[in-house]
Amino acid sequence: MVQLSSYFSLDAASILHNTQDFLGQTALILASGNGHDAIVRSLLSRNDVDIYAEDSLGQTALIYALHGGYEAVVDLLLSRLGNDIDIDSQDS
Repeated sequence: MVQLSSYFSLDAASILHNTQDFLGQTALILASGNGHDAIVRSLLSRNDVDIYAEDSLGQTALIYALHGGYEAVVDLLLSRLGNDIDIDSQDS
């Protein structure tokens, strides 16, 4: 398993935190989807990190953390979102 911490410094100021890769994923999406709570915490300490960023599939960091079962990351993201959660429920 690839360790993101070997690619990203835990110093969030050194990360191009809102830059998207070829799949539209940001550092926050990648860290959240791989359960790296220390990196997520560091990124969330910045006021300018885009917590609502979506990748090319329309998935956010929270969605990836939920799918991965990373409770600590989900808690971090939810605490940052506070009451600002917009759930768009659609009937299939």
